[in-house]
This record gives sequence, structure tokens and C-alpha cells, in this order.
Amino acid sequence: MSQLSLTLRALAGACVIAGSISCASSGSKPAATPHAAAPAPSGAHAAEEPLTLSLLPAPEGVALAPQSCQTRVAFTPPPCASDQSTDRAAVQSADQTSHLRQLAQALQITNDLDRDRALAQLEECGEFSPGLLRALRAELGPANCADVLVSDYFSVHKNAPRPDLKDLLFGLGIAARLDRVDLSPPVDFSAADSKERFMQLFKEQLTPWIVRQAKAIQDLMEQAAALHGYGRGIGAIAAGIADLRFVELTRALPLPKDMAADAELKDAYYGALDQALEPRKERGRDAALVGMKELAAVGVLRSERLTQARQLLSSQYAGRRVDLLDGLLLGPVPSADNNPEQSAALATALLQKLPTYYTTEILSQVDLSSPAALRALFDQGLPQRYRTALHGAAQG
Repeated sequence: MSQLSLTLRALAGACVIAGSISCASSGSKPAATPHAAAPAPSGAHAAEEPLTLSLLPAPEGVALAPQSCQTRVAFTPPPCASDQSTDRAAVQSADQTSHLRQLAQALQITNDLDRDRALAQLEECGEFSPGLLRALRAELGPANCADVLVSDYFSVHKNAPRPDLKDLLFGLGIAARLDRVDLSPPVDFSAADSKERFMQLFKEQLTPWIVRQAKAIQDLMEQAAALHGYGRGIGAIAAGIADLRFVELTRALPLPKDMAADAELKDAYYGALDQALEPRKERGRDAALVGMKELAAVGVLRSERLTQARQLLSSQYAGRRVDLLDGLLLGPVPSADNNPEQSAALATALLQKLPTYYTTEILSQVDLSSPAALRALFDQGLPQRYRTALHGAAQG
């Protein structure tokens, strides 16, 4: 019995030490406390050639971007056709409609790389704010490629984006790196044939990995906390997902057969492990909630990041459904099949595909009396400008 007690204490001590070390650099909750964030890179608003703005170096623990990401920046589209015109005023309206139609057609393309190239053709058109189409490409493309697109933008472009678009580009780049933080433990505990071997692997291999990966997430979380608006939301929710996934995967590590068969030892292990992981769990929860708040301010109702964060929060907090009230708050979404005019209007075609943030950037006016337009907004979200217009119409 004394040997069992010693083993329990050793297990608990190792778990608590590992948990303490992994959170040693995260005494604050940077995603929820912007004042604790690292300073923004210098030259944020410079318009030099090329721009001096750049992402900070990726911390240790972040895998390199897949080589396939380079395909997206190796393609150089020709200058926008309308920008070559000598009489811009005469063709501005026609060009804008033409470019919006090209954008709508590009968004309908199902092949990801073909869609990206079609969007790249419009990136330099004067109707779109500098950086807006690059952000859209980064958001619609593979999540782990976004920082490659962001870095390429700032290395070759002359025009500095607006501060909110700069933050969006940075947020997408930070989220890409968080997506590439390696959360697969570097040790196979199922191969441990005893408690002693398990403890050796835990201390010699798992603990250093925990330290490295925790610091990578912490550093990226601090960078996201320095941003504002939608970009901050994307970075924060990605940081929350990374921490919550870490907790989930660490708790799922298999135990040696003799430990798994010993109920007392098994309970002691999981109790100590849960205690050690609690700071990471809380940090991930807080970051995810900060991200959700920022996305809600933009009007986002549905996105892959939002869905993943909600699922992780539900699984980590006793299976509580954080989206349980959505049906009551939003009501059932009418079927698209009941709107024969849906694909007819250019604005509606764009609303069906554009993420929420981009709708008011690209569409200055939307006929909110149109059932097809409202139905399309249900699929993505309702931006603040449209919410205000609908509220005013209801009051009138």
C-alpha cells in the first residue's frame, strides 16, 4: 500500500508540475486583456515600397506551411483591366458592376485553387479596398496557408490597408499558425508496459513538449490580443481552439494496462491531470469567448471556427450545449428552394457566399425588403449596418 501511495504522489506531482510549467508564461489572459498584449509591429501604417509591415516570426512549435501554399502566391495575375483605362470616370459604374459579377462568379467555383486564382484576378481592382480581396482569399482558402498569403501581400504591395483590414490580415495569419501548432503528443504511451515506464516517458518526453507547445500558443495569443475588431476575433478564437484541443488530446492519452486496470490509480491520475490542465482549459475558454464576442459584433452567425469552438466548449464543460438557444433566438431558417428569385440578383448571389465581414465592404446597398436577400443573410450573418436598417424599418 505504501508503494501505491508513493506512485500516486509521483503521478500527481508530475502532472501538476507539467501543468504549472505549461502555464508559467500565461499568468494573465492576454486574449481577454489587450493591455497585456505584445506591441504591434513597427511601420503599421507606412506606405513604403514594399510595405514594412510584417508578421512576427513564427514561434518554435509551429510547423512550416505546406509547400502547396506557395502555389497561391506564385501566381501573378495581370493588372485590373479597368485600371488601365484612360477615362476612369466614364467606365467606373460599368466596371464596378462587371467586377462584382466576376466576384460572384468566382465565389461559385467549387475547386479551391481555381476559385483563389479567380479572386486574385480582382485583387488590384480599384473598387476594392487595398488588402480586402487578399483577406478574402486567405479566409476562404486552406486555414493553414493564410500567413503565407498575408506575408506575400505585405512584401509586394505598395498600398497600406486600412487599420481594420491590416488587423484582419494579421488575425488570419496568426490563426493559420495556431492551426499549425503541433498538438499530437510525441510519445506513444500505449507502448509503456508499466507505471514506471509511463512516468519516465511523461517526464522526459511529454513535459518538454508541453512547455514548447504551450509557449507557442501563448506567444500567438499575445499577438492576436494586440489586434482589434474582426481580426482580433479570428485570432482569439483560433487560440481558444488550440488550447481546448490540447486539453482534449492530452486527456485522451492511453494508459498502460496495469494503470488502466487499477481503479484507484486511474482515478488519481485523471484527477491530477484535470487539475494540471485546468489553467489551459480556462485560458482556451476565455480566448474562445473573446473571439465569439468579436465575431458577434461583426454579425457572424455561422462559420467553421465558430462551430469548432462551440463543440470544444461543449465537450470540455460537461457536455453543455453552448448553441442550445440558437433555434429559439433565430428561429427556423426558411428553405432556399422557396425563393425562385434567389439566384437572379447580383447582390443576393454575393450575399450567399461572402463571409459576413465582407458584405458591407463590397455591397454598399442591399435591398432588405427582398426575401431572397434576407434569406441569404441568414446563412452567414447580419452586419451591423443591416441590423440598424432593419431596426429603423421596424420602428417606422
